[in-house]
Amino acid sequence: MKAMEDALLELKEKGTQKGLLKKMQTREELYKLIGYDVKRRHL
Repeated sequence: MKAMEDALLELKEKGTQKGLLKKMQTREELYKLIGYDVKRRHL
């Protein structure tokens, strides 16, 4: 949960998450990590 704490602190101190964008995973990376198949969702 350290990443979440860092994100919240960034938002509190700077009012934006822009500085974290390069560290964040894409939606595609997240779906792959959790084994989520977008195509099956629409069935």
